[in-house]
Amino acid sequence: MCDECEWEESLENANRLLEATDRLPDKCLGFRDGVQERLESMRYWIETNEHVTEPMKDAMDNIEAGMRKWGAF
Repeated sequence: MCDECEWEESLENANRLLEATDRLPDKCLGFRDGVQERLESMRYWIETNEHVTEPMKDAMDNIEAGMRKWGAF
C-alpha cells in the first residue's frame, strides 16, 4: 500500500467518473465506451496495486474535462 499517492481518492474519483458516464448523451457512444474501458482498467490497477501514478491522475483529469464538454457534469 502506498501512503503517499492518495490512491483511495483516485479510486473514488474513477468510480465517480464511471457513474457519470451514464449521463453522457447517446451521440457520443464511442467516447463513452472508450472512457468506460479506460476507467475500469485504471480502477482495477489502482485497487490491485493500492497505488496510483501521476499519469493516471492526469488521464482522469482529462477524461473528466472531456465528459464536462459532453455535459455529463
